[in-house]
Amino acid sequence: MSFQSALFQVLQEKLPAHSSLAKWLAEQLDIDYSAADRKISGKSHLKPDEMAQLFQLCPELVTALPQPATGQHLVVRHSSFRDYTGLERYLTGVRDQLQQALEEDMRLDYFARDLPFFFFLAQPELAAYKFAMWTQQLKEGVVPPLSPEIGNLCEAIFALYGALPSKEIWYSGALDSQLDQLQWHYEVNVLDAGQYQQLLEAYLGTLRHFKNAGKKGHKEQGGTYELYGSGFCTLNNGGIFKNAEKSRLLQAVMSVFFIQTEQSEMVEVFEHEYEAHLQRALNLHNRKWAQRFFSKQEKRIKATIADLKKA
Repeated sequence: MSFQSALFQVLQEKLPAHSSLAKWLAEQLDIDYSAADRKISGKSHLKPDEMAQLFQLCPELVTALPQPATGQHLVVRHSSFRDYTGLERYLTGVRDQLQQALEEDMRLDYFARDLPFFFFLAQPELAAYKFAMWTQQLKEGVVPPLSPEIGNLCEAIFALYGALPSKEIWYSGALDSQLDQLQWHYEVNVLDAGQYQQLLEAYLGTLRHFKNAGKKGHKEQGGTYELYGSGFCTLNNGGIFKNAEKSRLLQAVMSVFFIQTEQSEMVEVFEHEYEAHLQRALNLHNRKWAQRFFSKQEKRIKATIADLKKA
């Protein structure tokens, strides 16, 4: 039985008796009935974001599926954090995973529907803001600073990421959604004008850092870097660590909830979608295309900073 077939078998068992799995799937994934029926019959594949949505809707999928033989990797693992204790544990896992990837001569192929997780580790101000938001600790006028332990982990992760070869596709709307979020926090007085300006300047500086790395074709720590821009998006944030022997997929389900697997079918579907984006993406090593991709966001940030200074 294929992995996809096993998923649908578990889902059918979880639905009330005599319920239509195709109808339920069509409603949950917002697709038509015939498309749902093709997926159930195996005539078409679930996309990675659809699989992630199903795991979110039915967490029992993780434990209900048959486990592999002893010594093999689990079919799926999930990771997340809700507070700073969980965050420190999560960051420790990310650091160890990157260290292992470097030791095994892996590279990272990453798709960014939102800005990459590593983007926010480039500057402490950004990391503090995002971690406070993700753990629901962002209170009016207060962005808790990073603890020394978490600050050190952020620096270590960013250095390891900088040494790891990577190929990344960024969705063109990724930064816009982040800036909208930042503006909203300012408008509802979660951030004051000074904090808002500081974060805007941090976004602008970090954006230029990645833009320059894309032009050069490598990161400051020596890892090769291929950066592409995509005008369309069918994937959630996620990536594949890979070398000649194996591939490991990490996929965001929502916010800070992630799944991890080496299951071949899930890896293959992600790679198929990734390649489809890559074929139509702009290579941001090209100066003209990089300017075209980043100029709108840079102008928006500069204009907002100018308005704040006038106020």
